[in-house]
Amino acid sequence: MLALSFRHRFLRRLSPGFSRDEEQRIERALATARVIVAITSLVAVQVDPTDPAKYRHSAYIVLLFFTAWSAIISAGLRWKAANVHFVRLIHIGDVVWPSLLCLYTDGADSPFFTLYLFALLAAAFRWGLWETAATSLASVGVLGFESVMLVKGPMAWRDLESGDLEVNKFIIRCVYLLLAGLMIGYLAESEKELRAENSLINRMLSRIRVDYGLAGSLSTVMTGIRDVFRGERAILVARDINTGRVFLWQTHGDITEARAFVREMQPSDAEHYLPEDSPETFFLAHSAKGSSPQYDALDREGKAIKGALRPALEIPDSGVNSILSLVFNFGQDWAGRMIVINPQIGRDVAAELRFAQNIVRQVGPALYSVYLLRRLRTRAGAIERARVARELHDGAIQSLIAVEMQVDVLRRQAAGDSARLAAELARVQHLLQQEIINLRELMQQMRPVDMGPQQFLDYLADYVDRFRRDTGIHVRFVTDLQEVTLSPRVCRELTRVVQEGLINVRKHSGARSALVRFASEDGHWVLMIDDDGKGFDFVGRRNMLELDNIRRGPATIKERVRSIGGDMVIESTPGEGSRLEIKLPKKGHAIYG
Repeated sequence: MLALSFRHRFLRRLSPGFSRDEEQRIERALATARVIVAITSLVAVQVDPTDPAKYRHSAYIVLLFFTAWSAIISAGLRWKAANVHFVRLIHIGDVVWPSLLCLYTDGADSPFFTLYLFALLAAAFRWGLWETAATSLASVGVLGFESVMLVKGPMAWRDLESGDLEVNKFIIRCVYLLLAGLMIGYLAESEKELRAENSLINRMLSRIRVDYGLAGSLSTVMTGIRDVFRGERAILVARDINTGRVFLWQTHGDITEARAFVREMQPSDAEHYLPEDSPETFFLAHSAKGSSPQYDALDREGKAIKGALRPALEIPDSGVNSILSLVFNFGQDWAGRMIVINPQIGRDVAAELRFAQNIVRQVGPALYSVYLLRRLRTRAGAIERARVARELHDGAIQSLIAVEMQVDVLRRQAAGDSARLAAELARVQHLLQQEIINLRELMQQMRPVDMGPQQFLDYLADYVDRFRRDTGIHVRFVTDLQEVTLSPRVCRELTRVVQEGLINVRKHSGARSALVRFASEDGHWVLMIDDDGKGFDFVGRRNMLELDNIRRGPATIKERVRSIGGDMVIESTPGEGSRLEIKLPKKGHAIYG
């Protein structure tokens, strides 16, 4: 119980609160209970009159007023909601009425002493430990004052069988009242904490939605955990068990506008965040100079680990004074740690660590479900696009090719009879050829690009060669690299950039030749597409920001380049051609989730 009282009101940090309707339901329930207590006390007075006998009628009148007061409150709450001030007034009345009844009965020996328990229960229902304890102290103080005044003060009377205050009984009853207040308050506080914790987890689970995606859902969870422990920011380092790729997520914004910035890390850099043999959950805080750091750890079962070795966790940022580290797993696919930077942990560190551990275990399966469902949707979409591409190839394209061949035969036959008809047939044939090329390009874009760095260069070479055969534009692919170390996602995005870039060359530039080059220069991967077409409507070089300002450049390619943390430059000479140049740092590709 003392540990609970020193936790900086952990319940308040969760901010559970009651809704307005819940508060009114509590007040109505207490009002009904108050009426029952009053009526029961009236019946008890009739069955067993109190001492001293000459004040029996006064006690009865006080009980009548108490009953009327209770009935009025109960009826009033049916019609109008109670505000904060009215609730406090009612609570003061719940302490005053037992005091008045004890005044006209036997003081500390009065049977109406038990009515103080109703005030304690009301405080526990409304608030928590401290308010209930304060109510018990106030009740003891009032009861003690009355007992002294009844025996020694100007209000004393000698109708009691003994004129002296029974100190032992008085002390026992006061202690009983104090203990009752503490126990009732403790139980109420524990129940409210459990309710608040469940409410927080439910709020997080309600924000984990498939339409938000894994990035949005994970951002909400990270932001929620950061806010509960009042940390500066939250970090999640996760490793894809299947591919070995490692990502670092960081929170930005509050929980209503949760957003995570994530970048891919080199496995060697991830060792700072993922030390080997570290506990399931731990809190590490640097103390003042000359003293050892505070270190608390829990195992998988939530038990404190005594004498555990402090993990060699290194956060390569300044201003990190303490960290809260939690294991965070997504099924059998992802494993990692969530780290809250500079959290505010109360004195009962183990309890808060167990709560943090419980949050992660509750929301982890929901996040994993979102991940699996999004992955399933992506695969299902890719399969459907591949099916449509096959149907286009086997149906529409074959039909168009047959029609184009028939038109070619008719054009040749009509060449000697009518030059005008032959020209018109040639035009129709050209349109058919263009539509065939468009459909093939659409099929290529619809087919899923599932590759790794091992297939990247070969895929680009094959695509460029196929594009040259289909369009008649003399395109070459040049590279002096034997292998690349790009992630599969970056390989896919760069492949799409090449596809869209060459399609733009065919549709808009009027070029006769083009060059696709991929190289490694000055710590960057460089992709260039040169053509000898008509170029853009500006002269010189423009970077991404300048292109955005003048609203030029291919929007889709710009978005893809941004998504992998690259930079893009377009160099244009109207009438002579253009160059698209994309640079991507070799280390730490930034990706917005």
